[in-house]
Formats: sequence, structure tokens, C-alpha cells
Amino acid sequence: MDFMPVIQRLTEGWGAKVGLSVALTIAYEDHAQIFAAFQFLKICRARGLTRRERLSKWHAVEAALAKLRARAPMGKETNNMERIPIVETYLDIDHNQLITRRVTDQIVIHHTGNPTDDDLSAAEIDASHKGQGWTCIGYHYVVRKDGTVEQGRPHWTVGAHAYMQNAHTIGIHVCGNFEEAETTDEQIESLAMLLANLCTDYGLPIDRDHIVGHRELMATACPGRNLYEMMDTVVGKANFYAVQ
Repeated sequence: MDFMPVIQRLTEGWGAKVGLSVALTIAYEDHAQIFAAFQFLKICRARGLTRRERLSKWHAVEAALAKLRARAPMGKETNNMERIPIVETYLDIDHNQLITRRVTDQIVIHHTGNPTDDDLSAAEIDASHKGQGWTCIGYHYVVRKDGTVEQGRPHWTVGAHAYMQNAHTIGIHVCGNFEEAETTDEQIESLAMLLANLCTDYGLPIDRDHIVGHRELMATACPGRNLYEMMDTVVGKANFYAVQ
């Protein structure tokens, strides 16, 4: 569930009722309030709010979350789908430089594509992208060789991973050069579960229209031919995880 548009507006002082409609059609997840608290605190710190100001605004956040929980669609709350653990990377990101993504209707799969089949962490990619003058890492998630999923750019923001297609997409980076190497079994399973979670959270069909390789949006070899050939398998596995 994407609560960040709500929380961001609350911290900007727009009031507890603003932006609630963006989440009313998405199921309320048990972990949402914990996630919201961490993200809320990050924004408050970035904006220099005092402890009293934080407490006052957090009461508004709690009220908003309670309304979302009460008005979630019937039947969704019993969804016991397994969720992939996301490793919080605590990247040094200036949230004031990021833009909230208003629409999410597609997920884009990438690979590293470096000459060596490397296994770069989100922090290493973040440093590389900042070195090119970017605000932070362009991808929202990074899937390591061992299947670990690391948080990249905050999931609620417009990414920097697919030219002219960032405003409506989530970017997932799978570590490796898949023009040359093969994905690991752990990467395929983690990617599939992450896709199942994201598509469910955003109300997207789990199919090849909504889950695409970078090369389907522009002229590039990304995500590499070996991963691209696995896309149908990954989407099939994602559908399996979504109903477990």
C-alpha cells in the first residue's frame, strides 16, 4: 500500500483529509503503520520539524491511517500473501528533490549490464548515480545475487530508470550482466515475489503488459537477453506467489 502521498501532504500541513482517496481502493496491510512511521520520521528530520511539530502531525497521520483501514475494500484484509523482506538501506537522500509519482501502471525490469557480472549494492549504485549528478539511485528496488531485495529510491517517488517513462513506473534493478551471465535461482524467486507484492499493492494485473523489460520501452539491451527470456517465467511465478 502506498501511503507516502498521504503522509507527504500531511507533513506539508495540508491536512489529514487531503489525498486519502489515492489509497482507498488498495488493501490495508498490517505492516503499513510501522512503515508509515519510519517514512514520516525521515521526512520530518529532512524538513527540520521540532519534536512537538512531529507529534502534532503524527496524530493526523494516525487518524488518516485509521480511516484507510476502516474503508479498505472488503475481503482484501484477509490476504495472507507472503511478502518479500525489503532491506532498508538508509541512503542519504534529499527527499525535497524527489517528486511523488501520481500514477503507477507498469513495472520495469533492469540489469546492471557492466562488462563484469557484478553484484552491486543499492548503496554502490546510489553512489554511482550521484556521481553522474543524479539526486540518488534511479531504481526503486535492487535484487542482489543471493536474492536479497534492497530498498533504492523511495517507492512512492518518480524514478530515474527508463527515459520518458519514469512518471508512471516502478524500476527494479536485478544485479548482473545478463547478456553474458545467467540469473541465480534466488534472484528469480525474489523478483517474482516482489512483483506479486507490488502488483497487489498497486492493483495491477500480473501480466506482461504491466511487467516489462527495459528494452520494451526503448532501444537498449537491458535487462539482458538471459533475464529477458525468463520474463514469462517470472510473471508466472509472481501469479503463483500472489495467491499463496
